[in-house]
Amino acid sequence: MPPTAPFIRILLIALISPVSGYAIAQIPPNTKEIKVLTIAAYQLRARTGDTGLSRLDENIFDISTTLPAWQESQIRLGITPTTLNAGRPALDARFGTTPTSGTRAIPEQEAQGTALQLAVMPTRNLHLQLGTTPLGFAIDDITGAIFWRHNSGIQQFRIGMEHRAVTDSVLSYAGTHDPATGLLWGGIRQSRLRLAWSAGFTGWGLYAGGGVSRFNGHHVASNRNWEGSFGSYHLPITHPAATVVVATNLTAFGYDHNQSLFTLGQGGYFSPQTFRRMSVSTSMEGRHNSFSYFIQADIGWQRVREDNALWFPLDSSLGNQTSGSSASRQWGGGGRMSGEYSFSKNSSLGLSATLNRVSTFTEHTLQIYLRHWFNNANHPAFTPPRPEIGRDLFNEP
Repeated sequence: MPPTAPFIRILLIALISPVSGYAIAQIPPNTKEIKVLTIAAYQLRARTGDTGLSRLDENIFDISTTLPAWQESQIRLGITPTTLNAGRPALDARFGTTPTSGTRAIPEQEAQGTALQLAVMPTRNLHLQLGTTPLGFAIDDITGAIFWRHNSGIQQFRIGMEHRAVTDSVLSYAGTHDPATGLLWGGIRQSRLRLAWSAGFTGWGLYAGGGVSRFNGHHVASNRNWEGSFGSYHLPITHPAATVVVATNLTAFGYDHNQSLFTLGQGGYFSPQTFRRMSVSTSMEGRHNSFSYFIQADIGWQRVREDNALWFPLDSSLGNQTSGSSASRQWGGGGRMSGEYSFSKNSSLGLSATLNRVSTFTEHTLQIYLRHWFNNANHPAFTPPRPEIGRDLFNEP
């Protein structure tokens, strides 16, 4: 287990303060006025799948506070209690070593813990993170990231490196024990390098990106992947009350090995050898007085291929059985709705819901968050609304 104790003590001391409970401060340039923005957020995430295996119910309560440091820099301190539950696998489920060790009761797959985070934003274009996966999970680790962006006229370039948890399942996120032998396995961590480019013109734009990753876990076979995407967008309507964006996107990625099983040595995460998707999306955002909103819907066609996977890639003595390969072509779609309401000049309440669905898989989230500034300035709701949990800082403008 990593030596996280000193880091934990620093975060806990910082969070026990009058502004404890919330996230992100912005400091006005060329002034000495101190502004602190605080946020509290709760999110429920649920995905369908086999009970005790790929199914997942996740509850997150994020509390954090960001304070000014020097000049325009900011420091964020966060604490995130998290619970996971996948249910109890069936007696004949391929879980751990149970396919070869005989039929026995498998414990309910669940986990609970608290993640910690320290983030430093020296400038608006540089973001540094250091944290932990939830402490209290069977496997916990240090996480971190660095994101940098550069604006050059109508173009923007971004580069990022990160080390994070794979949150597809209890096995991949928290790790678990084999009910027959007691062996601990899972806890997949992704080390990722990302590059992106975008260019905005009058009424339209282009974007592209790609990256490579390596995946490692506890008593799990290592894996690698590549990813790439390209797209365009068009703005047929631009107005403060309603801006409409129509976008097209091509996405492709692939993994060296299929690590989607839940047997000992497997990772329990989606890892096809070929994934291709073409999609079209339409979104609308705007503001009316103290209320801002965002609505998006997308539909796409995808092709997925998964190769055979060894049940026990690290323990050949248990057998050399494999899962069958598969290939599918299917339509999928999803949507997102969010809104923020400023109920005072320095406080906003937000609500967000998402849905992603294909023929074999559905995931949805529901999030509510409160944002409060500790100063007397006027802070309207963000347009578009900005849900706090699950933000991808790498892709934010």
